[in-house]
Amino acid sequence: MSRRRSVREFGEEPLRLRDLSALLTAARPTRPETHPDIPATGNVFKTSPSGGARHPTEVYVYARNVEGLAPGVYHYDGFRHGLTPLDGKIDDDQLIALAGDQQWTGNAGALLIYTSVIERNQWKYPVSRTYRVLLMDVGHLSQTVYLLATALGLNVTFTAALRDELVEDLLGCDPANELVLGMSVVGNRL
Repeated sequence: MSRRRSVREFGEEPLRLRDLSALLTAARPTRPETHPDIPATGNVFKTSPSGGARHPTEVYVYARNVEGLAPGVYHYDGFRHGLTPLDGKIDDDQLIALAGDQQWTGNAGALLIYTSVIERNQWKYPVSRTYRVLLMDVGHLSQTVYLLATALGLNVTFTAALRDELVEDLLGCDPANELVLGMSVVGNRL
């Protein structure tokens, strides 16, 4: 934990697919029945806490330079631990633009883009607190990604300075139902 840093420089070597897969396990939900020591409650568990065990955070991957993975945008399905390709490919200049003109993002191996599905929390918390919980969930998950990336010897940083409308277009998400909240930018060390 003391080695965790926000690093905005990335090596040119492709990100290993197994490292990306390991990072995505931080977002992977598990059901209690897969753990014999945990009583079945119907809840879903993850490596990061979630208010009311609602887990509203969705993870999308923009694979820029990942070995064995075609460049493009993918939705991560945590239950099957798989990526579903979406219609979306951008060049490095467009990537930098959607990341709020942060030049350093154009050299990353992959971006883990976090959105929150409002309805997952709102039915349980029909008050303004829902938004606060959505933000905390993304914070918890991104910190878990930070720690795991550090353990894997990768460089990583988080940014919320995004052009939401460009990210929404890339992902095909409706901001009335699914909010873009930030992304972890990951790559190899120099």
